[in-house]
Amino acid sequence: VCRLTVMQGKEYGKVYDIDALTVRYGRKMLTVGREEANGVFVDDFAESYISRRHCTLEKISQTLWQIRDGQWDFDNGVWKNSMNGTYVNSDRVDQNGRLLKDGDIITIGDTKLKFEL
Repeated sequence: VCRLTVMQGKEYGKVYDIDALTVRYGRKMLTVGREEANGVFVDDFAESYISRRHCTLEKISQTLWQIRDGQWDFDNGVWKNSMNGTYVNSDRVDQNGRLLKDGDIITIGDTKLKFEL
């Protein structure tokens, strides 16, 4: 089971089963952010630091996941970056993304999420 665990933030200890969420939404991508319609809704103390659709998780294979800052804007046909960036292990991630490894720490706003395979 692949999951995200809130390590720091308002919802400390909350666990998201992202494998189950991709099945639920019928696609291999999930958005993460402060909008409740996201696959992963992040409620945060300082919500102004987290975009409505802050970053995107994409399931590439059974054990490979990629994270990208922002999301695809279907209305305008362009990639839209978050306002304050997405970080993995303190390194900034852009729209080209990077592969996630077990134990990586994703930071968006004041929230830290641990990626676990």
